[in-house]
Amino acid sequence: QVLLQPSVPVPFGGALRIRPPVGFTLVSAVPRSSRGELLAAGGRCAGESLVLGTGYTFEQCEATCRERPSCGFFSVGFGESDGACIQEGSIEDGNPTPCQEIYDHESYSVYQMVPTGNCFRFELLEAGERRTDVDCNAVAATADSAAAMVLRLSVSSRPLAVGTIYYVTVAVQNPEVAPEQNTWSVQSFSQSSLALASILDDGIVDGFKLSPALASFGYSAVPQELRSSVDVVINATFAWSPSVDVEAGSDILQVE
Repeated sequence: QVLLQPSVPVPFGGALRIRPPVGFTLVSAVPRSSRGELLAAGGRCAGESLVLGTGYTFEQCEATCRERPSCGFFSVGFGESDGACIQEGSIEDGNPTPCQEIYDHESYSVYQMVPTGNCFRFELLEAGERRTDVDCNAVAATADSAAAMVLRLSVSSRPLAVGTIYYVTVAVQNPEVAPEQNTWSVQSFSQSSLALASILDDGIVDGFKLSPALASFGYSAVPQELRSSVDVVINATFAWSPSVDVEAGSDILQVE
């Protein structure tokens, strides 16, 4: 659980990025849904397109695209094209066609559908109440970047306010060895694209205490001759390391 208190308000359409220390693994789940993420303001995708409707709000256009298996990109009109909703790319049912080229257009913005809600056991609390208008994506580490949790506020979300305390809960797997720097980084952005130019706040949070390992762990099947069978009772025995203070309701022993 990470405690946050913004020094700069995070607006609707903004985001938070929380990175654990090196060695931690974010536990992901099957994405619950998908959402439109701004790809280019003032632009359109080159190639095929299909008008999905007119007089649409952003949320209506996003929901229409979400229901179409072939819709991976969509454009929403504003100004003289206000309310226009266009699917970009392939119009056939099946896998979406990538938007490989974007050209300037003064009255449209392009969005990409991205999976959302894949952070296992994610919860954001504000004044003791759960926020349901914020998505959490667990982004795995790559050769070029560390693992991160990305929390995105929808365009209809209320901002994260200055001075308000927020509690973020998400599941992680501890590293096999204690990290050299046990700090978590927290950044806030005015745009969900996490563009460097949109960064609002940048800080660190001290990590929680890690134990070297369990003092002992063992298991056995009852009876022994049924060890390769199903529906067998397993007896597990373990002892916490003497250096660890176990906290009820927060510390979990996961056996896989």
